[in-house]
Parts: sequence; structure tokens; C-alpha cells
Amino acid sequence: MKAEHRHELKTNDLSKALITSGDYMREYGGRVILALVVVVMVVFLINSRIKHGRETALRVKSDLAYAQAQVEQISAFGLDRLGVPSVSVTQIEDVRGTLRRIQDDASDDKILAQAINAEADLNWALANYPEFAPNSPATTRSAYKLEKDRSAYLKDAADLYAMVI
Repeated sequence: MKAEHRHELKTNDLSKALITSGDYMREYGGRVILALVVVVMVVFLINSRIKHGRETALRVKSDLAYAQAQVEQISAFGLDRLGVPSVSVTQIEDVRGTLRRIQDDASDDKILAQAINAEADLNWALANYPEFAPNSPATTRSAYKLEKDRSAYLKDAADLYAMVI
């Protein structure tokens, strides 16, 4: 008898809870759904922020490797048999722009230092840019004329090397 009475009381409690759950849902359901939506949005934003940071770091490392290879190529440039350099000023400015973009986007100090060092190497290479023969086609083409004097590139290289140190 006691067992049947206990079962009956539990059933009554369950039925009361089910009957009143509709009232709770009407009163608190909107708040619960809003809280769930906010939690999902926060998780999504955090996840996208982390993903964006990783993608940026990978892009910066890739751009740095490319720029360093280009700086090495520019450092080893020479003149062909007509006296025209193997590297144009537009290629040099593209590399400089890539290095500046890396410096703006880099969050790692090591990557930033490598980018500044690569820019200093670029300026060093430009300070050692070859002299053109007076009758060479490169003297008349603006694509091969540097913006600054060699001494200015040398000073810029020294300043950047000092910044890295």
C-alpha cells in the first residue's frame, strides 16, 4: 500500500511539473533562447577570430619567404651584355611593398625583425646597384632608374639594421 501511495505521489508531481512547464516556457522561453543564441554567436566570433589570426600568420610567413627570396635575387642582379640590369625598379618596389605589408600585419616580433632585416638587405643591394655605361639602354629607361641616391639607400640600410639590433 505504501509503495502504491508513493507511486501515486510521484505521478502527481510529474503531472504537475508537465502542466506548469508550459507556463515556464511562456515566461522564460524567450530569455533562454536569447541566451543560447548569444552563446552560439560568441563561440562563432571567437572561433572566426582565431581562424583569421592563424590564416594571417601563415600568409605573413609565406609572404616573408617570398620577399626574402626576391631580395636574394635582387642582391645577385647583374647587367646583361647590353648593359641592362636583370631587375627593374617595379620589381624592387613590389618587394618593398610586400615587406611593408608584412611589417604592418606581423604580430610576432621574430617575423617583424626578419621583415625589417630583409628590407635592410634590399636597401643594401640598392646601394650597390651597378653603374650603367653611358651608352647603355638602361640610362634612358625610367624602369631601371632608382628613386634615391646610393648613399641614401646605404643610410636607410644602416638605420634598419640598427632597428633590428
